[in-house]
Amino acid sequence: MRTYWLRQLLVAGLLVVLAAGLDLYMRQFPPDSSGAVGRLVLFLAIAATLFACNQLLFHYSQAHAGFMKHRIWNKMSLVIFVWLLISSVILMVLLMLTPMPDLIQAHLWMMYLIGIYFLFFMNLLILSFVHRLVERQTTVERKLIYTWVAGVAVLAVVFFVI
Repeated sequence: MRTYWLRQLLVAGLLVVLAAGLDLYMRQFPPDSSGAVGRLVLFLAIAATLFACNQLLFHYSQAHAGFMKHRIWNKMSLVIFVWLLISSVILMVLLMLTPMPDLIQAHLWMMYLIGIYFLFFMNLLILSFVHRLVERQTTVERKLIYTWVAGVAVLAVVFFVI
């Protein structure tokens, strides 16, 4: 169990380092001036974030054998969707009614942490859809691989096609 926490903390620490690195990159090369390279860097950072989120879930599944075995996972897509809606509303209220925008402007890394939060739950949403679409015998590891591929594919379409 000790190695589990060590791995989870290591992945969470790497997410914080990724957010700090992205913050430094965005300050050095603003998105307006970097064009396609900036989009590629942002795409790679988000793909790495999705990979790290899947690593957190993978380590959890290794430590807890019952992960994704409960019947609630058949309805989890709706639960996570509602959670994302509630989180979005709370974020909008905080942005409109509090001095949070000024705080985020001064500390851009907070925006990246909020982004990681939403990416994690969007990744869980994709995982819940994958869980419903694949066979019951499919291992959690394989479902996480499908989730990462689907997330990166959607991300690539959003970044480079739309």
